[in-house]
Amino acid sequence: MPKTINREELLKQLESVTPGLSPREIIEQSGCFAFLKGKVLTFNDEISCWTECCLRITGAVPAKPLLESLRKMPEETLEVHIDEGKLVLKGKRRRARVALKTSVTLPFKSVGEPKKWTTLPTDFLEAVNLVHRCAGKDEKKLEVYVHIHPERIEACMEHQVGHFRTHTDLPKPILVRRDSIKHIVLLGMVEFGLAVEWTHFRNPNGVVLSCRHVMEESFPDTSKVLSIKGTKIVLPKGLADAAERAAVFSEENAEDNDVTVILKPGKVIVIGSGASGDFREVKNVKYNGEEMMFMVSPKLLADLTRKYNEAWITPDTLKVRAGKFTYVTALGPMEDKAEGKEEETTEESTE
Repeated sequence: MPKTINREELLKQLESVTPGLSPREIIEQSGCFAFLKGKVLTFNDEISCWTECCLRITGAVPAKPLLESLRKMPEETLEVHIDEGKLVLKGKRRRARVALKTSVTLPFKSVGEPKKWTTLPTDFLEAVNLVHRCAGKDEKKLEVYVHIHPERIEACMEHQVGHFRTHTDLPKPILVRRDSIKHIVLLGMVEFGLAVEWTHFRNPNGVVLSCRHVMEESFPDTSKVLSIKGTKIVLPKGLADAAERAAVFSEENAEDNDVTVILKPGKVIVIGSGASGDFREVKNVKYNGEEMMFMVSPKLLADLTRKYNEAWITPDTLKVRAGKFTYVTALGPMEDKAEGKEEETTEESTE
């Protein structure tokens, strides 16, 4: 018996649980939407996500064709039914049929549920948004994790540290992968709860995202790095906009989306490069030290410099403080390649 659903409502519900999908079949059905007991669920072994759903069926449907069909069909409402092992979406003079597996094999029960929900600190999402960009992607190192401590949220890798002071209300420190916890920002999570091996987050719409965590063992002590002092410099206006313009090209590097920042006497240069080209912008700055450079996430650079324009520099580090957030990065000698590109620049900003 066909049922009528609101296309946009269903699409919104499906999109809210996409963080739990995997582009590769890590486990069976990890690239599918699973429908069970009035919910739509996803699971990729590191993230589990679910919400209430208007599509009341039982089974697993490949995510990509279902999403794309719903996005491209213009109707406000669609008739939905199951026919010969297919989920059928029917509009006016058009229909889409997507394969449906009637049995759901994803191990949702292993995720568990929190015993209680606790309101997140008001600055928790801001902290995660800034700090996760300081983590790395080497699965063999702790740099892949965000360290959530009862009194701080932090991440670090070989060349940078991000540290945000806040009370998290966690009883013990935990480690969560950067590519798992980053999703709570866009989903607007407001509550959290703990279970064995999983941290659960919930937003006002009832979407639950669960991240696999590990208990802290030996996360590096960042206090010494954070306490460095140096010469104060004022970062130029418009550096955030320059970072976003450079990101047009750096974002093509999915695994390494960083821009290069070069400090020269009187100048700061932002460079973004990718497969299709590159971008560079020069700003004036009161700096008389050695020619140095560092790599940083363009989004992090933009967020930092919009909120705070003062930094402290030593012969080998740059430190920026923005309220409760502190960022420290290592400075290195300017590479020949970057220097050669700078010589081609004929115009400089006077900002």
